[in-house]
Amino acid sequence: MFETINTSEITRLALLIGAYSALHYKKTEGVIPGGIIVPGLLVVSLILSPMWGISLIGLAFVLYAFYQCYFKQSSKPRTPMYILAMISLFSVYPIAILYDSLGWMELSQDSLTGSLLPAIIAFSWLKQKRLKVLQGIGITTLFTGGIVATIYWLGWSWLDLDFNIVHPAYADQLDIEFNYPMFQFGIVLLLGYWIYQKSSVRSGGYIVLSAAAALLMEPLSAVAFLLGCLLVGTLSWFISRYSLIIGLNRYSLVLFMSVVYVWGVELLVLLVNPTLVPFRGLNLLVVIAMISLVNDALLYWKQGGVKYMTLIGLVAIVIHVLANKIAFLF
Repeated sequence: MFETINTSEITRLALLIGAYSALHYKKTEGVIPGGIIVPGLLVVSLILSPMWGISLIGLAFVLYAFYQCYFKQSSKPRTPMYILAMISLFSVYPIAILYDSLGWMELSQDSLTGSLLPAIIAFSWLKQKRLKVLQGIGITTLFTGGIVATIYWLGWSWLDLDFNIVHPAYADQLDIEFNYPMFQFGIVLLLGYWIYQKSSVRSGGYIVLSAAAALLMEPLSAVAFLLGCLLVGTLSWFISRYSLIIGLNRYSLVLFMSVVYVWGVELLVLLVNPTLVPFRGLNLLVVIAMISLVNDALLYWKQGGVKYMTLIGLVAIVIHVLANKIAFLF
């Protein structure tokens, strides 16, 4: 339905504008509208398919009710998120496959980016007043969608800007595939949950190390991704150390720099050698992975966060290779 605006440029703009709107809403209303990335990801989901976006919101209600009925509050603040994430992962992906088969949306690797969106929203309802959060999600999502649509319309009709540069260049060169994605992401999520229960350290944003593992399988994407994490992490640490940027502000800073880095590298590589694909064709998933890893590394540096990320990352690589071999055999 919105194929013309379903581009790398527009979806990343949505992520940036959504983060700003969520941060501003938190400062003015005192409520986080689901999460910093929720408005942007919800707009992206609606662009991919309105039915898909609505379904993710509906599933958030189901997850919230299910958790309230069958689980108790934990002494560890992130335990509910791990439980909700597992349920969300194994619920969302089958729905995505169904919608793809019905022609309601086109399933892609980046569709996995929204697999935890219902869990993030449901988790925010456990921590804050549900109606206020829901109102915030509605306001910030409408604001984000409106600004994105305005930018697209003005840029296309008045300034003759091209908002679809990256994807056409890589469309025939995408070489990344997550075979048995629920298996790969599920094992990583379970391992992260186990480490969290033992150490209270969130090591790598729940499932993103599966995406990182896929990027590390190719030299160019491995260097580009690791260099980005190092650069964004160092700059974020330096800025945070000599300023008052902490918490959600730091997360937003990491998000902004991650988007700029990934976008910049892609455009630079296109200018130098259009046959190269620096991030194996991933769009939002590579950005989310970089944001999560850098933020968790900064947040849990003294508690050994990087050590745990490395451990899960190695397991994710083994699982990725194993899944590919099984897929090749069968």
